[in-house]
Amino acid sequence: MREGGWGERLAYVILVGEIEGADAALALMDDEKLLEVREDDEPQEVETLIQTM
Repeated sequence: MREGGWGERLAYVILVGEIEGADAALALMDDEKLLEVREDDEPQEVETLIQTM
């Protein structure tokens, strides 16, 4: 999940947040830049997921 597309990375952060707590999820986002949009991510998919969250 950590290496997949944007949606998979977002799901990973949410999973970590549920299991280890909000601080762990926030640390993942800050330290590893997991939620940065990459060239291979589709912008429409990213926007849809952001709105869903």
